[in-house]
Amino acid sequence: MEDKMLCAMATDLGITQYEIEDDVKHKYRVLYSALACWIKAASMDCPITGSINTTPGISRRHINDKCSAVLAEMLKRYPNCTMWFDTDNTTESPVTMLRSRLLRHGDLVNVGFSTNVALAASNQTKLTRNLVCIKGSVLQDGNTYSGVANVVLTPHDKDFIPETIPAVDKWFGQYIKSAWWQQSDLLDEGIQYFNPYKKSKNNHTCWQTVLPQMTVNIVLARRIVNKNSYEYLLYKPIEHKIHRIDPVLQGFGEHRRFMIGLRAVSGNPVPIQVICYSDHITLKLRIHLPTRENVLLESYAWPHSSITDRLEWDMLLPVWEYIMPYMAGLRLDIMEETYG
Repeated sequence: MEDKMLCAMATDLGITQYEIEDDVKHKYRVLYSALACWIKAASMDCPITGSINTTPGISRRHINDKCSAVLAEMLKRYPNCTMWFDTDNTTESPVTMLRSRLLRHGDLVNVGFSTNVALAASNQTKLTRNLVCIKGSVLQDGNTYSGVANVVLTPHDKDFIPETIPAVDKWFGQYIKSAWWQQSDLLDEGIQYFNPYKKSKNNHTCWQTVLPQMTVNIVLARRIVNKNSYEYLLYKPIEHKIHRIDPVLQGFGEHRRFMIGLRAVSGNPVPIQVICYSDHITLKLRIHLPTRENVLLESYAWPHSSITDRLEWDMLLPVWEYIMPYMAGLRLDIMEETYG
């Protein structure tokens, strides 16, 4: 990498080029993490006004205008990165997208009736025995950016106790026990049923119009609410009872957890591919994950093919050590292969 500006940015961010990575892909990762860094720095700006500013934080528009201008200048310098940052297929700009990811990660916080954002108070979270996440900090010596997250490798902590991650099949069983059921038949036209026994690498093709084999006497169903959304239900065909899944849960992507959980309970887990390189991991999905697990990827990993990629991610080896138990908790069939 001969570009002095990019080398300086990569050094500040602690991002090193992968052994098999070409220069263009390395630029993607550096500019992506740099954009997260610029957004956090912009959140500390003091707006110039004619009166005393009493609103905490900084406006979202200010961050968008300032950081979009910086990114535009960078893409003029590195035009072969422009397509990677293309968000024409979404309603969000790259800056808006990363600002949302920083909010979900907890590096930024909503303030001023959620009209403004501010940098979170500085804090540290131990992720594994050897990895710590630093939030509320823009740059620190010795730290590394992994995706939008600021992390640091630490000496081995033998006393560290990892978070207990509930298995999705046990979660599903507990949910069924506490669900509220009402007498009803699913006779509406347009009802679709999820077949957890179908041998498919994704969940999309598991939906069908014919009632499938039941799992613990339950079937997951959905019906169209409007052109772009569904209502999800659990159905007991033998007892003629239904349970409507709360739309709030769907907003958190939990309808995906039901699909993943049903496949796990049915002995037909969703496969995911993990390619292990000497210095990083590439994770390949064919399903969208529930929000909790997806936030981990969008926080600590780099999208592989474009900024909008949600199915393929690159990450550091210590980061995969942290994320892998969450994938295992979903009972995903983790298919690892070693490059070369």
